[in-house]
Amino acid sequence: MTERDPRFEHMRHYETRRQPYVQVTDYERGRYHARVIGWIPGQVFIEYPKLIVDCVTTGQL
Repeated sequence: MTERDPRFEHMRHYETRRQPYVQVTDYERGRYHARVIGWIPGQVFIEYPKLIVDCVTTGQL
């Protein structure tokens, strides 16, 4: 059984279909827009656009 990351217990979410987009600047991929899927203090969790990469990752504020 996998241990759950305790940060995710307090992660905040937006309502379905109300997730905002943020502009992200990545040194490898440049500037693009990604959808915010949740946040905790100090971090936002984004979903990369499918044209860039098909995965979910985290990034610093």
